[in-house]
Amino acid sequence: MSESPHLRFFPYEEPYPNQREAMDRVANALDRGQDVLFEGAPGTGKTLSALVPALEHAREHDRTVVITTNVHQQMRQFVEDARAITDEEPIRAVVFKGKSSMCHIDVDYQECQTLRDTTREMVETENEVRELESRQRELLAESREGDASAAEAREAIMEELDELESEIDEYDAANVCEHYRNNLTRDTDEFFGWLFEDVRTPDDVYAYADERELCGYELLKEGMEGVDLVVCNYHHLLDPNIREQFFRWIDRDPSEIITVFDEAHNIEDAARDHATRTLTENTLDAALDEVADSDDSRAEPAENVLRAFRDALVETYEDGLGFGGVDENWEDVSIANDDRRDDLTLAFLRNYEGNGIDTETELAVQLGQAIDEEYDRRYRDGEATTRSESQTLAAARFVSTWMEDGTEFGQYPVVSVRRDAATDEVYGRAELYTCIPRNVTSELFDEVAASVLMSATLRPFDVTKDVLGLEDVASMAYGMGYPEANRRTFAADVPPLFASDRNDPETQAAVASLLRDAIRFTPGNTLAFFPSYAEAERYHERLAGAAGGSGVDVR
Repeated sequence: MSESPHLRFFPYEEPYPNQREAMDRVANALDRGQDVLFEGAPGTGKTLSALVPALEHAREHDRTVVITTNVHQQMRQFVEDARAITDEEPIRAVVFKGKSSMCHIDVDYQECQTLRDTTREMVETENEVRELESRQRELLAESREGDASAAEAREAIMEELDELESEIDEYDAANVCEHYRNNLTRDTDEFFGWLFEDVRTPDDVYAYADERELCGYELLKEGMEGVDLVVCNYHHLLDPNIREQFFRWIDRDPSEIITVFDEAHNIEDAARDHATRTLTENTLDAALDEVADSDDSRAEPAENVLRAFRDALVETYEDGLGFGGVDENWEDVSIANDDRRDDLTLAFLRNYEGNGIDTETELAVQLGQAIDEEYDRRYRDGEATTRSESQTLAAARFVSTWMEDGTEFGQYPVVSVRRDAATDEVYGRAELYTCIPRNVTSELFDEVAASVLMSATLRPFDVTKDVLGLEDVASMAYGMGYPEANRRTFAADVPPLFASDRNDPETQAAVASLLRDAIRFTPGNTLAFFPSYAEAERYHERLAGAAGGSGVDVR
């Protein structure tokens, strides 16, 4: 009997029990265009069971596999698996992280966008100047040989050059990114050759680019076109705006993407987080300050809307606080009503005194956009050292969404309050909480070719399917593959590894002693799990050599 073709991507000698069957079932589901719900106990090899057939399917149909997790340690494991795979069957893989974690000059997202645009415009202008200078020299030579038309054409080019030289002089005072400029002006073929010699981590890319004063993030984006595998975080897929850009960088239509979600039981909460919108009292105050400084005709309508919403927010949380104190944690205030809009909306309607909420909210959004464009211009032209963002725009967009979507099915309006530890001031927050994650996830699962969702806890499958908005689904579940005799549970009287206790020497000594005894008296390999990778590394160092050569895996 011939081996399944996807096994060429399996990097180890022999699959775990059930792993071969799982790979076959995932492969068959992908061929049928089905999504997969895959539950497997820890240690059953879920990642390769999903990744191996997905890579084969993608290779056969000219697609890209995007594997994602919200667990840092699991991303490390993906990199190790991808490296093992490419040793057996070469694949082009990219490990992607957000802009903020890869920036060489430590600016935020909006500043980076502005710097990038300005830098590109400057480089394009410089290139245009060089081309025109070359052309004018050719025309000068032709005119000296008596070509009158050449002299006339050169005169027009010289006028254009004067204009462009003035633009370049303006760029001298503008904010640009030298790292990104080097990307645009140097030969970067060497980077892409290096990138695909192995599976490079974002840290690898950052170090390579930093040494050469390049922008690794932008280079990585350029290198993603048509790759076999991308490893990324949840937000690259769950945020609709980021996802659209992300697929464009891969140069794939969504129908050419296979997504693999690890720890898929976390998708529900992550989707809610991406859909939930918030607006704090502090942002409203900053927006009102912006509006007060504006002489735009739209400032008065914006003031009407934002002032009324701000006062309504304060009134609502003050009325709902009762007799309890307020600490540094956000505390929800009850605002829901069974027979009418929530208390914040009702207070907003009472406080508002303008010429129409919808009209004036739209004018506030327009004013916010104009203010934001002015902030962008100031930063671009070097008049400001940081790129500010319009608080008017953020506040007005939230108010618009609150009024339009607040009664939609699955949307839950919330008001919270907390005390600022630094100033001791109490301030509030309005939040439009998305209760039903399928409002976020169903669009993703509908547009991609197929998705594999894997976790140790996905059942009941029909509930997961309904909550996430999945349609045509194949499901499979595998229990623990280890013999029962090897599954022993111990209760130990040692301090728990709470965050506040992790640096306590006595706690570390007690935990290390327990682990050392467990390793010594347990035959075979020992696997220890920790709440963070930093803690795992700490005890891995403390226990080095504790087992006298037996296998110790600390995670």
